[in-house]
Amino acid sequence: MSEAALLLQKRETYTVDDLFAMPDDGRRYEVFGGALHVSPAPATMHQIAISKLDRLLGPIVEPLGALSVPGVAVRVSDEDGPIPDLAVIGRYAGDLGGPVPLDMVYTTVEVVSPSSTLMDRTLKPALYGDAGIPCYWRVELKPTRKYKGPLPLVVVRVADGDGWRTVEAAAGTVADLPVAVGPKADDLITIQLDPGTLVDL
Repeated sequence: MSEAALLLQKRETYTVDDLFAMPDDGRRYEVFGGALHVSPAPATMHQIAISKLDRLLGPIVEPLGALSVPGVAVRVSDEDGPIPDLAVIGRYAGDLGGPVPLDMVYTTVEVVSPSSTLMDRTLKPALYGDAGIPCYWRVELKPTRKYKGPLPLVVVRVADGDGWRTVEAAAGTVADLPVAVGPKADDLITIQLDPGTLVDL
């Protein structure tokens, strides 16, 4: 581990800005409640799914004033800096040199990995929802205790009035899935996707 990472590890509280002093060693550094969370480098299939989804979303959201960007830090608060696998953000956020401001983040996507199951299924949805990010995608690449059907499975949670609604789609079926491209309720679009195409080689 680099000297910079060792020095930062000695701190009691971390901030989102500390993430930009971390080594570029292939691991993912995030901050939750002032605590540093380190994940191993993602597996190849994880990255393939993100790459394919990014290539799908980019041309759809850009004409609507948004960008599809993988792996950017989000400033939920100074001590909460998650890094979604993919995020749909406001266009001018691309000019910033640090974390993306919370009010410019509209949709977040996480592909569940063995090292991130609790984070992606529990912690991050709660953090994103409490922060007011209107749409959250979770992509499951492996069976779970509750789900043994076709994979990948995409689970989308989207703001709906004062609550949330959930849309699910499994490989082999083309489904209409919501994507938030702005902060308002009418900034919601739907895209057609067969989740199986995210892992087709």
